[in-house]
Amino acid sequence: MIRAIVLLSFLIAVASFSSPSTRSSSSKLSMGFNFGSFGKKSTPAPSKKQPTKAAPPSFAYGLVGSDVEAPEFDPLQLSAGKSEETIQWYRAAELKHGRITMLAALGLSVSPAFHLPDPVFDTTEGIGAVTKLYNERPEAIWQIVLA
Repeated sequence: MIRAIVLLSFLIAVASFSSPSTRSSSSKLSMGFNFGSFGKKSTPAPSKKQPTKAAPPSFAYGLVGSDVEAPEFDPLQLSAGKSEETIQWYRAAELKHGRITMLAALGLSVSPAFHLPDPVFDTTEGIGAVTKLYNERPEAIWQIVLA
């Protein structure tokens, strides 16, 4: 049972690091709804494409996450002068680090209930296991840090 839980948590951790796929649809399908004639084909509405001027990029290139009280909150100007690719990379890094901290919080709350079958991990304190591991096996700490 514990092996299944460890395997499941490992798979969840691995899946949380995959980036969302952004597939752009290149098809030009349009849907027309005509509820009055069920047997007839409806024609799509004509598209109204008007030439537009190149607008300046909006705050953080329009990423979702702005607050109502403080829209465009960037006191350290981290997004000023950055390309859209860099802003997207910042967002991906923020999501990845947020997921890591969620896994760490889960590990701290689960560690008193479940233990690995090793005498080093027999403590119920979260940080106690790390200090005990450092005292007994210092090379293992470097493996953790370098991973």
